[in-house]
Amino acid sequence: MRRHGFEADPKASRGRLIDDLKSAMFRSGNPALRQALFLTDYPLEISPLAKHHVEIPGLVDRFQPFIGGLESAMLYRIE
Repeated sequence: MRRHGFEADPKASRGRLIDDLKSAMFRSGNPALRQALFLTDYPLEISPLAKHHVEIPGLVDRFQPFIGGLESAMLYRIE
């Protein structure tokens, strides 16, 4: 991550690091991230109230659609 210019907080949790990296990638203006895309299966630390993933421990059922590099919604299932 440092090689690509991203400085991470050494005290941050794994989930927070993943979320910070996602945000940095969108801010970088990467053309590949301008198309419509869905990010799914978020770390539990980021959305603790969302329903736990059925197959992968530590993840939750949450997804975010992005259009043109902008977040258009945040959806998750709750129990």
